[in-house]
Amino acid sequence: MKYFCVSDIHGYFDVLLDSLLEAGWNMEDDNHHLIVIGDMTDRGPQNLEVLEFVSGLSTKDKATLIMGNHDIFLRNFFEGDFSRTGFDIERNGHGFTLSQLLDKEITVDSQFKDDSKVMNKKYPHIRNLLSTNRYFLELGDYIFVHGGIDGSLDNWKDDTVRNFTWNKQFKLKGIKGKIIVCGHMQNITIREPEDYKTYLKEPSLYLE
Repeated sequence: MKYFCVSDIHGYFDVLLDSLLEAGWNMEDDNHHLIVIGDMTDRGPQNLEVLEFVSGLSTKDKATLIMGNHDIFLRNFFEGDFSRTGFDIERNGHGFTLSQLLDKEITVDSQFKDDSKVMNKKYPHIRNLLSTNRYFLELGDYIFVHGGIDGSLDNWKDDTVRNFTWNKQFKLKGIKGKIIVCGHMQNITIREPEDYKTYLKEPSLYLE
């Protein structure tokens, strides 16, 4: 089996597909499997396309979704938990996803309960995808996780959902003999966390 890993798609389906094709991925090849390391949606313009794509692959056992914090935002909305929906609309781009799935503008003043019922009726397959509740995947010497794996714990698998989906791996102790593949953070923020804005202005300074 050949695994292709992507993370933090955030609603950019065209970018996702172009990147996979450039890497040699073939949807018709039964030996090609896609691992999505969280955060499929929010902020971008093609959230529904991403969700339908990953859902379709998942039903054919050709993709595995590892939950990220943004995936939990959407799962909570499907399940009727709106405790932070307004905040995520205002601060985390969640309104882009909800508006696209519901085909109308969604704001902090929308009727979330009614909108959730509509989404559950229209997209039971997407709710099913998000209800898998997988927070990590261990394959041989590799562990895939959106946030982080805390190797200081007696059993890292017993860690909290928040750490798996929100933590930052570079702040945590690793696991001897394991390669942890994570998302959530841009590479440059790990390499030069104090110089992120400089990188955005002059990326050539960081090319080796």
